[in-house]
Amino acid sequence: MTILKLTKIIALSLFFIFIYGCKEIAQNSSSDISNGVFVLTTDYQSGAYSIINSDDYTVKKSAGMIYQDALCRSFNISGVESDIFVVSRLGGDSIDIINLEDNRNIENEFSAGAGSNPQDIAVVSEKLAYVALLNRPYILAINPLTGKEITRIDLSEFADSDGLPEVSSVFYHDKKLYAAVERLNIANSFKPSDYSLLLIIDVKSNKVERNIKLSFTNPFGLLEYFEFYNSLVIVESGVFTSMNDSTSYDGGVELFNLETGELSGAIISENELGGDILDAVLLNDKKGYAIVGKKSDTGSKTDVVSFIPGISGVAGNAAAGKVIKTVLKSDSWSYNSVSLSPDGSQIWISDRSIYSPGIRIFNTDDDKEIQDSPIDTGLPPSMVCFSYSSDVDSDNNYFSTDSETVKETTSETDSESSDFPAELSVSMDSSQISGWADEVFDYKPGDSVDPPWNDPLNATGPAEGKTENVVSLGEGGAIDLIFNPSVKNTDGDDFAVFENSFSDNFLELAYVEVSTDGVNYIRFENFYLGKEPVSTYGESNPEDIQGLAGKYRRGLGTPFDLESLKNTSPVIEGIVDINNIKHIRIIDIIGDGTFFDSNGNPIYDPYPTTGSAGFDLDAIGVLN
Repeated sequence: MTILKLTKIIALSLFFIFIYGCKEIAQNSSSDISNGVFVLTTDYQSGAYSIINSDDYTVKKSAGMIYQDALCRSFNISGVESDIFVVSRLGGDSIDIINLEDNRNIENEFSAGAGSNPQDIAVVSEKLAYVALLNRPYILAINPLTGKEITRIDLSEFADSDGLPEVSSVFYHDKKLYAAVERLNIANSFKPSDYSLLLIIDVKSNKVERNIKLSFTNPFGLLEYFEFYNSLVIVESGVFTSMNDSTSYDGGVELFNLETGELSGAIISENELGGDILDAVLLNDKKGYAIVGKKSDTGSKTDVVSFIPGISGVAGNAAAGKVIKTVLKSDSWSYNSVSLSPDGSQIWISDRSIYSPGIRIFNTDDDKEIQDSPIDTGLPPSMVCFSYSSDVDSDNNYFSTDSETVKETTSETDSESSDFPAELSVSMDSSQISGWADEVFDYKPGDSVDPPWNDPLNATGPAEGKTENVVSLGEGGAIDLIFNPSVKNTDGDDFAVFENSFSDNFLELAYVEVSTDGVNYIRFENFYLGKEPVSTYGESNPEDIQGLAGKYRRGLGTPFDLESLKNTSPVIEGIVDINNIKHIRIIDIIGDGTFFDSNGNPIYDPYPTTGSAGFDLDAIGVLN
């Protein structure tokens, strides 16, 4: 949770800040424990992280400083020498990447947006990650190495009356992004609304495929992967009974089966636990652990219990789950998180007791504590992250775009800074070019085109790389060119569109469509990330543009690959043959924000312009 929520309930109990400040990370039970275990620590005035050696339990206290309200996730991906991502929540609003191999220094830090209150991160590849934001109605897609925004997944349709869906956690698995949506009511002290959701999002299209109502409300814990049943563990806390006058419990833990797409229902309920479920991990089908918040004579307290998960069809398990025993008891709000070691042999508990805080380690076979006293971490611990290999894609083919897999290439000018797959611009003199447009099929200029810019024949034949000898489309105009022989889907890019921009940033943009018969057309998916209108002679950032003609200056063509269209309906139905493209149509985008990209984002380019308004087409070259 967040400090923002705390401001609404702080009068009820100062103890509650300890659990609202931190949550638990999902672990991978198939990996080995690394020597260095990363521990977040905080007193909520300052924050740090310590490193515990898992062989001898020696500690490097305060190895580095971080924000006081943070959580961590662990990912190992190509291109990242470190694997700890620290999410700094409200007030921090940033992501830190911790280098575990270089003295555990912060390798990079970037903003998630002022006041956005990030809650979690899911890294897909070295080019794509998703960030859950509590104070925004969308999930943010970024480059995880630079923090550069790629796009946003709008979830406003899932918001409650306050206009925010309150996404608490995201988890990537097998080309799907899973998002836990709390739906908290700001006007009602951040209590959950009528229901909460699990969203399933396709990472190729960035579209929500399914929204599933959870069995309980308020999915408070981070989504965790339970390999034993190929499921996500969802901790649903409901209303925090331990912090108010209510005597009923309305939460529990359930599983979402990633293969069948079904919820399990409660594998352990708060009624059985006897308190609010705050955190949980599953060892196997016979045993799990939970942190439970309860009322006490002095206010509120937390206990750690072991339980049998009530998983249907598993012999020996009660239908609704059953508590085995209390592993740790306290008389205050002491236990903050429980973490399962990657090999499943231990649980690590963050103990924030006033007089003796530290990490407590228990064997999972007999629930006996390994150390005689908590391991001192300097500041009180809030959560643990083991270094492990997470479920990320190594082929880097998944981007936050609305298209099919977009082919990545690199160039000296694009590869370091672009968060889209870097396009190789095509020089008009390139040996790749095997032909040019033969004739004009149709030309419908829009407004504000004067002679000599209105001659469509200027778009046939080779590109000249000049500001003149082009055809202007005007505001919203279009041109359709014929190719003989037709353009075919070959390995790599298949054609390139040349505009006549005089600089790298004065960019007039256009949609690109292709057809076999001159009647049925397919538009290439396109994405625009610019946020502000562009004046008549204003500039655009080419890194914000993908799938639109006009991204490059004169003499350099924007390439297009017909392969990206193979799974579209017209191709599947045989209406358009990507191995027999005879028509390529270019449609000008009026740059005032009234035209939109494939994600529904407004597109801006220089506006208004006159004389040779809109996209100026030099030529279209066919590539080998």
